[in-house]
Amino acid sequence: MNDLNDTALPDPKFVEHLEWQLRSEYRREQRLSQQPPPWWRRTGWRAAALASVSLLVGFGGATAAQATNERLQERLIEAEARLQLEMARQNLMFTEEQLALTLTRQEVGTASDEELANARLQRAMVQRELELMRLELAYQERTGERPRHDLAAPTIDGRDIVSARLELQRENLNDQLTQMAFELEQLMTRAQAGAVDEFQVMAATFAQQSLMAELDLAERLVRLRRDFLDGEITAADLEVREEFLRARAEADRSTGHLSLAQAHLDRVTRAPGMHEEIEIRAAEHQVSMAQLQAEMASLRLRLLRQRE
Repeated sequence: MNDLNDTALPDPKFVEHLEWQLRSEYRREQRLSQQPPPWWRRTGWRAAALASVSLLVGFGGATAAQATNERLQERLIEAEARLQLEMARQNLMFTEEQLALTLTRQEVGTASDEELANARLQRAMVQRELELMRLELAYQERTGERPRHDLAAPTIDGRDIVSARLELQRENLNDQLTQMAFELEQLMTRAQAGAVDEFQVMAATFAQQSLMAELDLAERLVRLRRDFLDGEITAADLEVREEFLRARAEADRSTGHLSLAQAHLDRVTRAPGMHEEIEIRAAEHQVSMAQLQAEMASLRLRLLRQRE
């Protein structure tokens, strides 16, 4: 039997086994410390760096692509404007040739005064359009954008393309009214001689009144534009007033068109033997469509008035 001191001492086999475990654990830790880190540790920072670089490159690439697209868009807009300008130049050359030919024909008595007046009108309208397109092209070269035509568009370097276009429209309408007055006078003379019926005179009168209404609208829009540029009205007020003016003009135009369509229907139904059934049906359809258009225009005008 062992005494107390003997029982307090560890068993030699136990000590030997413990030393073996400690040496094994130490060697394992040494191996682990000398091995390269796991793949996720080795590649983690590289992947993060690569991802960051990719994001930066992607952002820069997208920005560069966007800038390239914007430059391409600007060039396309400018090229389109130049093609339109060239078309206007060729149209002007054509109208000048037609005017020269008409003058020659009138000298030998084969062209009427009406044909000569119309040739001069066409030349003047194309000339104005060409001048405006040159102004718009200069604007596009300056800004890289298509010019705005709304009344609230700003001026660029003192150039007011909106007012210039409105002025062109007003001048064209004035010339057309002059030509229309001449044609209407000749038509009424022929009507008095029985060469044309009353409906043709009525249709020409309606066309004249429509041109007068368009001219009145254009002049009102010119004044609205001037008031906006002078700071007398805001952009919001400008939009509301313009919408109301256009709606009222459309309501008046549609009412006149309905009267003309009804007159045409009365004309073809008074002499059914002179008109085929398909022509009568077409006239009835025109009246139906004109009534709907007039109702729509009237409804829109009432809604705009309620907003005031």
